[in-house]
Amino acid sequence: MRVKVLFLTLGLLSGFFLPTLSVSALPTITPGLTVSPAIEQLSLVKGQTSVHFNALITNNTKDRMSIDVYDTDFTAYNEKSGIVFLPNLSNRPHGLAQWLQADINKTSLDPGQGQTIPVTITPDKNLAPGGHYGALVYKVISTGSAQKGNLIASNEGVSTLVFLTTEEGSTQNVSLGAAPIQKVSFAIPQSVNVVLNDTGNTQTVPTGWVSIVNDANKEVARGAINPEAGLILPGTSRLYSVDLKAKANQSLPGAYRMVVYYQASGSNSTSVYSARFIVINSKTIIAIAILTILLLIYIFRKYIPNRRKISKKPEEEPKEPPKKQSKKIAVLYKKD
Repeated sequence: MRVKVLFLTLGLLSGFFLPTLSVSALPTITPGLTVSPAIEQLSLVKGQTSVHFNALITNNTKDRMSIDVYDTDFTAYNEKSGIVFLPNLSNRPHGLAQWLQADINKTSLDPGQGQTIPVTITPDKNLAPGGHYGALVYKVISTGSAQKGNLIASNEGVSTLVFLTTEEGSTQNVSLGAAPIQKVSFAIPQSVNVVLNDTGNTQTVPTGWVSIVNDANKEVARGAINPEAGLILPGTSRLYSVDLKAKANQSLPGAYRMVVYYQASGSNSTSVYSARFIVINSKTIIAIAILTILLLIYIFRKYIPNRRKISKKPEEEPKEPPKKQSKKIAVLYKKD
C-alpha cells in the first residue's frame, strides 16, 4: 500500500492540509487547477439517510487537462498541521471515504473550463457517532492533446477535505499535552508552545490564551491560542505557538507564573494550567556576583588568619622512664 505524506508548506499544493477554518473556505489554487470548496463541513441529523454537496474544479492552463477523481481517508501526520492520506479501510473509526462518493470519476477540461462534481455521503448503521473526515482528490493525469502530439503526463492534484459530524452522540473535549517553560529566564518569554489533545470523538477548534502574571497577580503578558481557528482531529494532538505581547515596564526580575486557559469549541468550561518561573537580568547577575565575592572575603578574613596565628610547639623528646634501683640490704653480722 502506498501512503502519501504531505506537509503544510507554502510550496506544496494548498489543498493538502489540516485546515485553518473560517466561515467560508477559499478556493484551493495550484498553477493549473482550482477547486472550490477546499473545505466542506457537513452535519448529519438523526434519521437523515444522505448528505450532498457540489465541488467545482477549473482548468487554469492553456492546455487540455485530464483528471481522475477519487476519495480517500486522511489523518494528522504530526503536531504541526501535516496530514497523511491513508488507504480506505472499513475499520477506521473516524474514516469517511467508505461512505463518500463522487458522481464523476473521470473528466477532461479544456482551457478555462470548469466542471461541477456532485458528491454524496450515504452513511449506514456502521457510522459511529462523532466526527468523520475524508478527502476528494482531483489528480491531473495528463495535459495537452494526443492528437496534437503534445500530451504530457502530470502528477498535479488538489483536494477537498470533507468533515462530517453527527449531531447525536458527538463530544468535543481537549486536554493539555504540554506547555513547557524554562524555570529560570533572563526575560519574559516572547512565545510559548502549547500542545493540545483532542480527547473527544469529534474534530474541534480549541480556543484559549496564555497569561504571564507576577507575584502581585498582575498580568504582564498575554497571547491567544489558535487565533487561526485550526482543527484538531479526534485522538490526535496539535502544537500551537503562542506569541506573547508583553506590557511595557513590566518585565522586572522576580517570580512569575505562566497560566494557560483552554477549551474545546462550543464548551462552556475552561481548563487552567499554571507553572512558575523566575526572571533574572544582568543587574541581578552582577548583584549576585558581588554578594558572592563579599561572602568569600568575609570567610577568608574570619577563618584563614586565625589558622596562621596558631604556632606549633616543638615536639619534646620522650623521657626515658626512671630505672629501678635495686635496694641494697645491709646485713650486719655480729661476731660471737
